[in-house]
Parts: sequence; C-alpha cells; structure tokens
Amino acid sequence: MAKLAEQAERYEEMVEHMKAVAEMCGGDGLGLEERNLLSVAYKNVVGARRASLRIIKSILDKEQSKDGGSDKAGLIKGYQAKVEEELATICSAILNLIDTQLLPKVVRSHPRSQRALRAGAARGAHRRASAARRPAARRARKSRRSSTTRCAPTVRPATRTAARP
Repeated sequence: MAKLAEQAERYEEMVEHMKAVAEMCGGDGLGLEERNLLSVAYKNVVGARRASLRIIKSILDKEQSKDGGSDKAGLIKGYQAKVEEELATICSAILNLIDTQLLPKVVRSHPRSQRALRAGAARGAHRRASAARRPAARRARKSRRSSTTRCAPTVRPATRTAARP
C-alpha cells in the first residue's frame, strides 16, 4: 500500500502505512526497501511543510512591509505557528519511531553495534534537545534582523595587482 500511496503522491498516507510496517516488522528490523520507503514518505511530508513555511514567510514579509498590514500579519503569524507545530509533530513522530521501534530491533540483531548505538544515543539526545530550542532562537534572531534598518552592502575597494614582467 505504501508503494501505491507513493505513486499517487499521497505521502501522509504513505507515512501511516510505513509506520505500521515498522511497528509490525520482526526482530530483523526494516529491510533496504522498507527503509527507503519510510525515508521517502517522511522526506516528502516534511518537505511539503517546509515549502509551506517558506511561502508563508515570504507573504508575511511582504505584508509587514506594507502600511496598515498589521491585522493580516497577525493572522499570517498564527497560521505560520500552526504549520510549525505540524512540522514539529511530524519530526517528533519519526524520532519516536526510530528510538522506540527501529533502533532496539537493530541492537538485538547486531550485537557489535550496541556499544556504538549507546554512544550515539547520548549524542542524539543532546541534538534533539538543542533542535527543540532552535526554532525559537531563529525566530528571535529574525525578528531582531527585521526590526533593524537595512544598510547597503559593503563595497570593497578594488585591489591593484602588480604588472608581471
């Protein structure tokens, strides 16, 4: 069903089918084809939300540059927050699937990788924690940038090159 959903470009349904496959697979974990399908499903679902955020940001910038666009800008910011929440939910879902379903099966089937996975899990927890803080920090930086006046780009003086004999 996941392949059919992919061909029909219905990636949300593809995600649901692949989540079910990942949860049902035995102790071997996912095969190469299943991993690829899971990756394609999430890549397209996340990519669609990211594209939406880029478009919303562009519209928001245009609206904020207009005079009297504050009412619309507030609505756009609310919609942007909704899409960001969807994206965070999707990312949390795949991370949870990997941590609870897929990695434990790999550890059981490949004993030599246990030590490497334990070391990587500590690094992964740190990355996820910092990634959760990142969107708020980016919004703060962007709002500071947009509130300052924009200056003309710095022009560097041309350097002279010595004539070669």
